Order: sequence, then C-alpha cells, then structure tokens
Amino acid sequence: MQGKPFVSKTEVGQTAMSASRSTSVLGFIATVCLAVTPALAQTELAWCATNLTVFATGGARVECESVRPVATGEVCWLEMPFAALQKPGHDPQIEVLPASAFDGPARIGELVRRRGTPATNITGLLAANAGAMVEVRAGTNECFRGRLKLSGELALIEETTNRTVAVAASAVSVLRRLDGLLRTQNETAERLPALVARCVDTGFRAGVRLAYTVPDASWSPAYELATNAPSTARLTLRARLKGDFAGLRNVPARFALAPGGPAWELANIAQGSPVLFSEEVPCESLVQVIVLDQPEAPPLAHPALRLANRTGFSWPAGPLGKVAFPATPPGGVATLVLEESAPLRVDRRIKEISRRPASQSPDGEPREEVRAVGTIVLTNGSPSPLRAWVLRASPGAVEETSPTAVQEHDAKGGQWLRWEMSVPAGGQVVLEFSYRALLRAPPTKEAKTQPTTP
Repeated sequence: MQGKPFVSKTEVGQTAMSASRSTSVLGFIATVCLAVTPALAQTELAWCATNLTVFATGGARVECESVRPVATGEVCWLEMPFAALQKPGHDPQIEVLPASAFDGPARIGELVRRRGTPATNITGLLAANAGAMVEVRAGTNECFRGRLKLSGELALIEETTNRTVAVAASAVSVLRRLDGLLRTQNETAERLPALVARCVDTGFRAGVRLAYTVPDASWSPAYELATNAPSTARLTLRARLKGDFAGLRNVPARFALAPGGPAWELANIAQGSPVLFSEEVPCESLVQVIVLDQPEAPPLAHPALRLANRTGFSWPAGPLGKVAFPATPPGGVATLVLEESAPLRVDRRIKEISRRPASQSPDGEPREEVRAVGTIVLTNGSPSPLRAWVLRASPGAVEETSPTAVQEHDAKGGQWLRWEMSVPAGGQVVLEFSYRALLRAPPTKEAKTQPTTP
C-alpha cells in the first residue's frame, strides 16, 4: 500500500525554516509592488494627496492620485481619515475616476490581509492544520485518524466512529494530512479599514484619481497690520486652521471662503497659520467722531485707519487683534476704529428756534413741531493737524448744514450726517445744522392733575 509520507518533528523544523525564508521574500515583494490577497481578489493600491482645498464655511476637499490597477477586481486604499469620513450626517462625496473603469462609486469597507506565521514545533504544526483530516501518531504504537481540533495543549481527533480522542500535543510524534498537503504556516486575517472599489477595466492609460471631503477641517481669517509709513501699511492675512491636517501639511493648498468661490493658493501649509497674502496698501490716519441724538450719550472720538483695497480680490471679515476687520470688496475701503482715545475734544449744543403745535401727527398723539440749530465744535489739542470723520445721528428733517454734510443711511435704516475735514493743530472747526423735528407734546395742566384709576 502506497501512502503519503509521515512528517517527523525534525522535518517540521526544516519545513518551517524554508517557509520562513519564502515569507520574507514575498513580504519584500508586497512592500515594493502591490499587495494582493488572492483569496478575496483584493489589491492594495498606493496613493498620494495632490491638492487640498479648505473652506471657511467648513470642510476640506482632498484630491489624490493612485497607480492604475494591473487586474480587475476589488481595489483598496488604506490610511485615509476613515473616522472623519464616517462621521454621522456627513457625506464624504467620494469620487473615483475614470468612472468607466469601475462598476460603481467607491465605498468605505475593509481590506483583509492574510499573514502566515511559520510553524517551528509540533504544537504550531497542529494549529496550522486544525480542522483538517489527519493521521496522528502518539508514542510508538498509538495511531489515530480523524478531524483535528485543538483545545489548549490537547489535540482532539474526531474519528469516523464518532469517538473523540484527546492526545497531548507534546506526545504527538508524527502528523500526516489525509485531505491535502500539510500546512506549515499559521494563517491570521488582519482586517483594515479601506476605501474599496471594484475595477472592471484596466485599459485606461492614466492613473486613478480620488477625491473626498473631510468635515471637521476649516479655516478662519485673521489679520496683522504694520503702519511703518505715513500713507501706507502692510496688511497680512493669515489662515487659522481648525481640524486634523495630518499628512496634508506638505500638499499644495487652496483656501476659499465657500465652495465655488475664489481661493488663495499656497505651495503647502507647513506653517501653523499660513500667510495668504501680505501687501502694502494705501492707509490714511484719521479720527472718527460719533455723536448720537441723545443728550445723555457723550460723543465718541477714537483714532481710526482707513485702508483702500486695491489688491483685486475681496478681503474677508476677521479679527485684527481686538478690532473687527470688515469685509471689503475690491475697490472698497476698510475703516478700522481703534480703542484708544484721540487728542480731539468734541463739544455740542442745541439751540431751539421755535416751537408750535404740529398740524399732523403720525400716531394721532399730540405733537409739537420744533425748529432748532445744532452745533458741534472740534478742538485739536495736538501739535499736528488731524483728519476728522464726523458722524452725527440725524435728529429729524435736516434743512441746512454748514459746511455741507452728506446725508446717508446705515444698514439698520438709521439716518446720519457725515462731515470730513482737517482740524488744524491747536485750532477749532465748527459744524452747524438746522432741522425740524416732531416731539411729543408735554402733558397739559389738566392731564397732570387728573387722578388715575386704580
């Protein structure tokens, strides 16, 4: 009778050493080329990020390139931010191109990587062949045939007679496989999160292009300003990054306020807060004066800077230290009001000219029509001329101003008088305006003495 040869303990060690050498060679090939899992027809492809677009409104679009698959079947890409891509409520918007080479969109799945560990002793050899039909010899006379199972240090042989024999693994002297070749390696399956797509055509020439959106990455604008010259200033816009940009710091990046809008382009984002632009811009120093139409509210006078946007692109709103930098379109002017006090004293007074009952009232209540003249006096206490920009809340129907003021409205519908002038060193400038206003009539004597109903 001709049978398959037995494998002794000595042969097990020699076979395991040979398998170890083969595994090392295969591991080197898998590192240099593509890692393939034949049982599942999965191919691991290398990829690299080529472009990054970060949006101030939230989210970052990552564009990547990958090698072309050499065979059809499932292809996988590892080491992507899968936790962020699978965030609840987030659409990662995964794209794989060319679309004709794949049977549908890519999905987040897993790559099954099988690894083999050489069996270096009889216990390892038993573990590698668990579940197979084997012939086991223990000692010199005992021989058992059946399906091999393991339980700790025991080898369990389920014989065809429905009897299970337990043999200590250390007592096994010979092991022979009855249903195939004896396995000399223990195989383990490593499951890794991966981006998975099924390739159906490898005839395209270029590589694969990937793109996905990361939800938690964003940026916000922040400004720096240096006023080293009388009429110009260096304005710097930085991007404050939010989110995890690991592995993307050296990728060419674009910063946009929103999808579809213009963007600033940088070679990389190696800096923590990369500079989007830094340019010399026209700058004018002045004093902003605000006078409200409330006698109890004191006038406000603060130094201010007026920057002209001649850069050709919009400046987004953002902080400049403690000052709010306003959004400014190309050709517009950004006015920055500083917190410190200005060397300009502001005095104001109102002189009533006439008062009479109004012929009409917007709400039916008694009104009086008052005509008055308002005066604002600006006194420069510094040894240098000051450019002043005065805003006075309009008290009513303005009839005349001196010097001529511009009447304008703010975003909330408020009406203002605006003057711009130079106040000489140590000198004064007087502003006047005459107006008519409807005021609530004071209560009559009878109304004052009439008892109220509880």
